[in-house]
Amino acid sequence: MTFDYPAAIARAQEAALAYYNGDEPTMTDAEYDQLLAEIMQHEVDYPNEKVDHGLFTAVAAGSAVAADVPHPSPMLSLDKVTDESDILKFLARIAEAAPDAADSRVSVQPKLDGMAIRARYEDAKLVQVVTRGDGRSGEDVTARVLRDNIEIAHLPRYLPTSAPVSFEVRGELLMSHDDFLASNANRVAAGKASFANPRNATAGTVRADKLEYDVQLTFVTYEHDGIPADAESQFLFADDLLNYGGGAHATGTAAPALVLEAIDLFGSDRATFDYPTDGVVLKATSPRVRNVLGETSRAPRWAVAYKYEAQTGETTIRDILVEVGRTGNLSFTAVFDPVLVDGSTISRASLHNVDLIADKDIRIGSKAIVYKANDIIPQVLSVTNGPDTTPWVPPTEDADGFPYEYAGKFLRSTNPADSVAALITYAASRDVLDIDTLGRSVADAMVESGLVSDLADLFEVSFNQLESLPFGDGVFGETRASKLYWNIAAAKEQPLNRVITALGIRKTGRTFGRRLAAHFRSLDALLEAMPEDLQQVEGIAAGRAEVIYSGVQHNRQVIRRLIELGVTSTADEAVSAGAPLAGMTVVVTGSTKGTKLEAYGRNEMNELIEKNGGKSSGSVSKNTSLLVAGEGAGSKLTKAEQLGVETISPDEFAERLGL
Repeated sequence: MTFDYPAAIARAQEAALAYYNGDEPTMTDAEYDQLLAEIMQHEVDYPNEKVDHGLFTAVAAGSAVAADVPHPSPMLSLDKVTDESDILKFLARIAEAAPDAADSRVSVQPKLDGMAIRARYEDAKLVQVVTRGDGRSGEDVTARVLRDNIEIAHLPRYLPTSAPVSFEVRGELLMSHDDFLASNANRVAAGKASFANPRNATAGTVRADKLEYDVQLTFVTYEHDGIPADAESQFLFADDLLNYGGGAHATGTAAPALVLEAIDLFGSDRATFDYPTDGVVLKATSPRVRNVLGETSRAPRWAVAYKYEAQTGETTIRDILVEVGRTGNLSFTAVFDPVLVDGSTISRASLHNVDLIADKDIRIGSKAIVYKANDIIPQVLSVTNGPDTTPWVPPTEDADGFPYEYAGKFLRSTNPADSVAALITYAASRDVLDIDTLGRSVADAMVESGLVSDLADLFEVSFNQLESLPFGDGVFGETRASKLYWNIAAAKEQPLNRVITALGIRKTGRTFGRRLAAHFRSLDALLEAMPEDLQQVEGIAAGRAEVIYSGVQHNRQVIRRLIELGVTSTADEAVSAGAPLAGMTVVVTGSTKGTKLEAYGRNEMNELIEKNGGKSSGSVSKNTSLLVAGEGAGSKLTKAEQLGVETISPDEFAERLGL
């Protein structure tokens, strides 16, 4: 399809105007950035078609914004840096422009997602508030900001000082997450539709001609000059929001490492940060350096913004699913409209327990902000509820009439058939015993017929019992029975780690199944292990050790029967020091489709790495020894290249292991 250059420019300018005015967003940040990248590439490919649109040179991306009050000095936008190499180039530019080491300092501030304003004080009184506008002049919104039903933290209307001074502060007017929840609740109570997000809520509040409900806002100062000493405590400074080695970092010999560390640390914390943010801002603190570097028509050359991959998304909760886990505990899953978060589309998130659902007031129809905890597990960060939402009530019993009971914060099934069936289904799954044909419906039939009451029973089931098993409107039948019977028989030969995992003991799972198998090397040794012995296993602290010990002893008779029935009870020989991956930490990323590793799932890949002496990891760091990069490797490949980590293809990895 031919790229429509004029239409793309119009779409980008429309999106920019909606963003700056606080209207309903016409596209996500990721979609906007992608559109700008396509426009820029088209201009590189077809320079004769290039027009003066202002998307890359003007604040507000060349859109028409109200601007009738000149700024004493420009309120510019910021250029973006996209990776570590860009950051290091910026720091080198600061260091080169610094007359001496004392001038080569940068501040690391959160990139706040609100509304840039300039506020002027005269004789300890707030007298004017102006938006950034086009960067050269802005819109006077003083009367709107000073309305009685707007409360702005850290932008006082009067200052506790007697100094007859005039000064101005520049910063971001925004809503903290608490501000947003309270303001949106007031808006909904007044019969208005919920705002889409804190940024739109802030701009929409300021732009509104009439405001019929109370609003809470916060002001964060990032540029100021002349604040009286006895009034400084009234303001919130951007430099004080981060505490990674202090707000400012020297850009001397060790400075780049300090700055990169601060960026990484904030990247890990930002999902639970109090204020809407999607990155950090790096600024030279020295006026002399700023003067040397100067500015372009759009942005200062002494400051840049680094934007993380989108870690949060906005969506709508459509349902809350309730399922019984393998140990009988109920699990709750929020189902929401698909949303792109941190590079992948998610539509479900774990809700952990009933208390969490109640504390966050998660309802059917809630507008939700979702994120990936530890960059992996989707979670619901916060919600706002309008009049069209339906409160969710936790279930009290299952379909058979068995009541649910609380075990601490968790609801637990009292139906033994239900929990056993869940356990059998889990044990039969691909990453555990890999018993094809044994899904939940078959497990339910086995339990309901009395054929299976624990894991060991599964390996005593005969062909005839399977063939005549009541199933659906008839019986299981010869064909399916034959397949399942031999799949169960084959499962006896699965490695020890999978057998341990199949027990469904709390606090274990596939990772600790592998670690327990590698450490104790037999079911007999695991049965004799005391809590203090379990603590010798990597990652098992005292609390987890007690839970695992209790689970093993509870399953003692089942484990003894598994041994007697010929299920694998000992581990393979220990990995030698000469193994291909001995002492290495390996990360596998991207698609392995069409390669020699195609048949390996995530758990099987972990087993393969550990079998060959390595340690599997899910993220690239300075401790990574090897990256196996398939098609679409993405950010992990980029980081590996930056760190100098050895990188090979899936087929090269397979060849190294002799597959």
